[in-house]
Amino acid sequence: MKHVGHFIAGELFPADSGSQIFNPSSGKPTAIAAIATSAEVDRAVAAARAAFPAWSSQGLQHRATVMLDMRTALKGAREELIDIVVAELGKTRADAGAEVDRAIEVLGQLASIGSWYGGAFSPGVSRGVDAMEVRFPIGVVAAISPFNFPVLIPVVQSAMALACGNTVILKPSERDPSATLRLAEILTSAGLPQGALNVVLGGKAVVDRLIEHPDVAGISFVGSTPVAKAIRSAGVNRN
Repeated sequence: MKHVGHFIAGELFPADSGSQIFNPSSGKPTAIAAIATSAEVDRAVAAARAAFPAWSSQGLQHRATVMLDMRTALKGAREELIDIVVAELGKTRADAGAEVDRAIEVLGQLASIGSWYGGAFSPGVSRGVDAMEVRFPIGVVAAISPFNFPVLIPVVQSAMALACGNTVILKPSERDPSATLRLAEILTSAGLPQGALNVVLGGKAVVDRLIEHPDVAGISFVGSTPVAKAIRSAGVNRN
């Protein structure tokens, strides 16, 4: 049976045991997905933190070029990703293709980061007072994704953060993690430094560890409203 592991600092970590992945058409198990331990989550966070200084110090033009390179790589892997989404999630090929195509569009849009990333300066907002808006990368961002768009939503979450100079840890749904895992391999091979984009698999315990981790500076979540409220509350109140 296929084993689906983590992707940390540019390397795959196979799963020896974990949760089962089922074929949606037959209901039969097709793979084993790893469940990250706290130590493995910490390793991913450490890899992302180590990659942050060099990646965040790159100029906007460099990061925009990497976005275009990632777009090209994703286009080249289009059919492969469609196959994975169809097999593991059960979407039709047309639906899976539309999802991958939209992810490709997102990367193309993010190549225009130089036109919208800048801040603003407002002189004389009060007597002797000027106002300045400055944007800067915040550090390691944890992105928690749902099962129903295993390519598009991880791309939206991770690529936006990466384009702005942050590093990312993706936590996909344990029901269909293979597309997200392969996505991270493809995008890293297109020019991201090792550790800039990582993937850890698992369920609530992994999410809890990411939220409470002192080196995780931001959280992106797509899912149900009750879970979103719980994650927001835990993230805001952790300190």
